[in-house]
Amino acid sequence: MGKNIKKRKGEVWENETYYFYCPTCEKPYNINYDASTRKEFDGIFEENTCFVKEGKCRFCKANLYVSYDVEYQGMVAYDMEEELRFQEYAEKYDDLVHKLEKVEKKLESKPSKKLKKKRKELKSMCKALEKELLDMDQAYEEKCLSLVTAREIEESVKM
Repeated sequence: MGKNIKKRKGEVWENETYYFYCPTCEKPYNINYDASTRKEFDGIFEENTCFVKEGKCRFCKANLYVSYDVEYQGMVAYDMEEELRFQEYAEKYDDLVHKLEKVEKKLESKPSKKLKKKRKELKSMCKALEKELLDMDQAYEEKCLSLVTAREIEESVKM
């Protein structure tokens, strides 16, 4: 991870209250953080982030990973399960693309029916994985929208 932890222009290096939202249901939160205490960029989902806290959203119970983003100069919360799922699919997709590139290079030098068949299989696997990822993202967006609506209704009833 990055070691360039110097103070950025406009950054507050003292205890400050930062606001962020649950990425799933958009419930607002705040947290106190002193950016000058960071030792390295150790965020697991984005570069130039520093881990601050893990916890559960009080409304939707999503597992949150909260980090300080130096570029944004604020807090960012991640839905850990969704981010880990995305990373897993991205790694699978990258592996397939890498295999496809190798097959295509071999095809350029030594064309054969076996390699053409392999290329066709890998392309269809890539398309299937893309479709699965898009479908899962759509389902996640719909889940988030329903949770936001449910939270807003619950909060409006309490008022």
